[in-house]
Amino acid sequence: MRRPTGLPWRAAAATGVLGLAGALAACGGAASGAAGSQSITLYNGQHEQTTDSIVTGFEKATGITASVRNDDEDIIADQIVAEGSHSPADVIYTENSQVLEFLQEKGLLATVDASTLAETPAGYNSPQGDWVGVSARVSVLIYNPGLIQKSQLPTTVLQLANPKYKGELAIAPQETDFQPIVTAVTRAYGQAAALRWLDGIKANAGSHVYPDNETIADEVNRGQAAFGIVNQYY
Repeated sequence: MRRPTGLPWRAAAATGVLGLAGALAACGGAASGAAGSQSITLYNGQHEQTTDSIVTGFEKATGITASVRNDDEDIIADQIVAEGSHSPADVIYTENSQVLEFLQEKGLLATVDASTLAETPAGYNSPQGDWVGVSARVSVLIYNPGLIQKSQLPTTVLQLANPKYKGELAIAPQETDFQPIVTAVTRAYGQAAALRWLDGIKANAGSHVYPDNETIADEVNRGQAAFGIVNQYY
C-alpha cells in the first residue's frame, strides 16, 4: 500500500497562541515574572518539544528562568479558572485560540504590549489585544491514491459534506485540532450552515470516526478510508 499523500487544503490555519494569564488583568497587566523578578511560570498546552525549544531560547536570551507546567490546554485553562486571582501562571501557551477566548470571557487575560502584538499580523491576534499568535499550522487532507484520485477530492471545506463522499471521509472530532475548523466554518457561514455541514460530514464519515490524527493517518494508509482531515505535520 502506498503512503497517503498530503494535499494542502482550504481551511483556516490554526495558531499557537500565547496569553498573559491568572490575576494579571486585575493587576493592570503586570506579570509576576516581569522586570525585577528572575522567574516566570508558564502553563503549557502545546507540544512539549516545541515549548522546550522556546523556553531554552528565552532563558538564554533573557537570563529569566521559566517554570513550565505541562498538560492538555483545556485542563490548564480550567486550572487557571479554578485558581482565579491566586493563579501562579504568568503566561499560558496553547495550541488553539478558543481556549484563550474562554479565559478572556472569564476576565483572566491581561493586555499584551502593543509592540508585541505588532510583531504578528493582526488577523492572528486577539481583537481585544490580550493574546498573540506565535506559531501556525495548516489543516490538510491526506488521501490514499489507491482509493481516490487527487482530482476527485474536495477543494473547499464545505464540500466535505457532499453526499458523494459518504463512507470515504475520516475525521477525529474529539481532537482539539478539529475545533478550529468548526469555528472557522461557523464564523464564515453562520451557525445554521455549520450545523448542516457537521451533519453532512458525520454522515460521510460513518464508521471512520477516530480518536486522533495519528489514527486517521494510519487508517488512510491502510486503505480503510479514502481521505481524512489532519494537521500537516501528521
